[in-house]
Amino acid sequence: MSNNISIENLVDSTRNSTGIDLRLRDFFPGLNIPIESAPSISAGCNILLLSIYSLTTGNPSWSLFRIAVAPVIFYFIWDFGFGPYVTPANQVAVGMAVVAMYGLMRLLETTFDEFMDDTPSRWVYKGKELPLPTTFFQRLLFSIDLQTSLRGTSWFADTHWNWAPQALLTSPCRNQSRSQFIRNAIFWYAIQYLAIDILDTINKSRTWDTTHPYPITSLSILEQLVFSLSVCSYTILAITYMFSVISAIAVALGSAPANWPPMFDAPFSATSLADFWGRRWHWIFRRVFSR
Repeated sequence: MSNNISIENLVDSTRNSTGIDLRLRDFFPGLNIPIESAPSISAGCNILLLSIYSLTTGNPSWSLFRIAVAPVIFYFIWDFGFGPYVTPANQVAVGMAVVAMYGLMRLLETTFDEFMDDTPSRWVYKGKELPLPTTFFQRLLFSIDLQTSLRGTSWFADTHWNWAPQALLTSPCRNQSRSQFIRNAIFWYAIQYLAIDILDTINKSRTWDTTHPYPITSLSILEQLVFSLSVCSYTILAITYMFSVISAIAVALGSAPANWPPMFDAPFSATSLADFWGRRWHWIFRRVFSR
C-alpha cells in the first residue's frame, strides 16, 4: 500500500476541508502528525506534568498554581488539536483532535481534582493502596505514570490505580509469560493488518463524494450496511492494531503483561448496552468522562 501523497491530497485534506474521506492513507497515521505541531503538544504535556506533580504534595495551596497554568496548557493542547496544521489525511487530523480533547479533559481533572475528590488518584500495589510518594524521584514517576495511564493500569509490576475497572485487573493476560504475550501480540497484529487491508479495499471500491455531508447514509440500504460495518470495524482495529505494537514493545522492554489487558473484551458478545459500554468497550475515556 503506497504511502506517496500528492500535493493535491495535501491541499484537499487540510483542517479547512469539509469533506469526509473514508480511505486509509497509512497504516501508522500517528507517524504523519505534522512536525510543526510538536512544540505545542510537548509544551502542553510537560506543563500538565508539572501540574500533576503538584498534586503529590498534598498541599491545597498548590491549587492556585494549577489554576494559573491551566490557560497556558489549554492553549498549547488546543493548538495541537485544532491549529492550522496541514495533515496528509483526515484520519490524522481527527486523531490529533481526539488527543487534544482527551488532554483538555485531563487538564480539567487535574486542575479541579481536589475539589471533586475526597480520595484522589493513588497507586495500588499488590492490593494495598499506597500513600502519596515523598521523594522527588518517586513523585516524578507517580506523575508520569498517572499522566500516561488511560485506563487505570500502570507501567510498574503488580501496580494499578485505585480507579482502574475491576475487569482490567482480572484479564487473562495476567497469566501469560512475557514471551507468550509478545508472540500473541505479534500474531494478532498480523491478523489485524490483513483485516485493515481488506476493509480499506472495501472502502476504496467506490468513488466517494468527499464534499457530501453524509457519504454513507446517502447510499442504498445494502451499501449502507456494508460500508457502515467496514467503517465501524476499522474504528475498532484502529485502536487495537497500534495497541498490539505498543504493548509488545513495552513488555519486551520489561513491562509486566498484566499491565496490558486487551482494549476490548469481545464487544459483539455483549448482552446489553450496559454490558457493551460498561465492560466490553475500551475504557480509554471512562475516567475523564465520569468525572
